[in-house]
Amino acid sequence: MLFEKQRVYLNSLKSREYLYLLYAGGVSCGKSLLQIGIIHQMAMDYPGTVYAIVRKNLSTLKRTSIPTFTKVVELNGDEIACRLNRAEHIVEYQNGSKIMFLEADMTKDPDLNKIKGIELTMALIEEANELEEQVFSILKTRVGRWRNKELNIRPVIMLNCNPARGWLKDQFYDAYCDGILPKNHYYLQALPTDNPHNTQ
Repeated sequence: MLFEKQRVYLNSLKSREYLYLLYAGGVSCGKSLLQIGIIHQMAMDYPGTVYAIVRKNLSTLKRTSIPTFTKVVELNGDEIACRLNRAEHIVEYQNGSKIMFLEADMTKDPDLNKIKGIELTMALIEEANELEEQVFSILKTRVGRWRNKELNIRPVIMLNCNPARGWLKDQFYDAYCDGILPKNHYYLQALPTDNPHNTQ
């Protein structure tokens, strides 16, 4: 069951007003569970679509994003509908959809070749503050390339982060505070107290 702040984010996504939606806040705000849940539901609802969940390194994806995905699938009772290939870090759905868990570490892949050639319907950047701005810039050119026109799906990139300085703060938070956030950008601040499922 979604709580109020998650519903606000989901409704903003559904409004189709935005292409880049940042859900920012500390630990246990419900960001990843909601956004990974959105990616999973899109893959279920739109056959043959392709998504990426991106984080700086693969070891962190294995510890965080992939277990969260597994939790989403179990909560929805969708275990039969998809299969996680743990060797390739790809989720394959019976309807032909696919989710790729991708590393974007410029110390290992300075040209970001792992994401340059992919064609995506939508993407999620987890802990975007840990990645270089070039990752966001390249992903902007990769979404909207797989069945978007055919299925009328907006080429959206979702992002989440913990509070931190850097390009993400400049591009979203500061612009939001100054009232100059571009029309296709969205910013939502989350707090642990927003999540009623947290312990005291």
